[in-house]
Amino acid sequence: MTYPEKFLPLKILYEYIPQTTGCERCEEVNGDRIHWCCREFPPDVTPFEFDHIWFRISTWDKDKINKVIDNAIRSFLMSHNTSVGCPFYDNGCPIYEWRPSSCREFGLLDQASLDDAKEECRERYGEDYEYMDDCDLVVGTKISLDQRKKRYQYLAKRMYDRGYSLDPSCVLGPMHILVLEKVSNNIDDIMSLQNRVINNYIDLESAVDRFWDSLVKTDFLVRVESL
Repeated sequence: MTYPEKFLPLKILYEYIPQTTGCERCEEVNGDRIHWCCREFPPDVTPFEFDHIWFRISTWDKDKINKVIDNAIRSFLMSHNTSVGCPFYDNGCPIYEWRPSSCREFGLLDQASLDDAKEECRERYGEDYEYMDDCDLVVGTKISLDQRKKRYQYLAKRMYDRGYSLDPSCVLGPMHILVLEKVSNNIDDIMSLQNRVINNYIDLESAVDRFWDSLVKTDFLVRVESL
């Protein structure tokens, strides 16, 4: 597989994110909650990173790709209640070398920046918002929110240069990007479907089936198979 030139800015970006250790002790310390950060929370990714990851999994077989899509659909529809975690996770990280910056930076924010981030989320989402805790096992050079913002500004310019239409400063979950970028013709139907699940007007399995039907009606699955 030839690495596309358009993704080279990501390689540069990732080189500036400090390397970490500590994850190798996860099972020893957390037992059954091994890899809890991956299993319990979906990652935030920029659209550029999302396409980067999809390019990687284009080498997978169809059933494995469909499992990722199904996981992402469930995560999107259940976002008000619980999460199936990262849609790519499969008893480990099969996209580790291609993982987004949010995964690479996990556990690296300095305490002042972490406190600021929590406060910002409470102001935006309400006092009851539960911010994802950092992992005490992660060891690496701490970074600040300012350093993170500068990296995203670098990435934003490269994204615009490459024709990405979604605001690159907006960091979203994988399914949200799929909805906004890949199946935009059916965005109203899909958002309505999510609201019906939230209000218990439709059961989850029926909603998942309808979401799949919506994907089939678009060119999304064709585009996945042609990656």
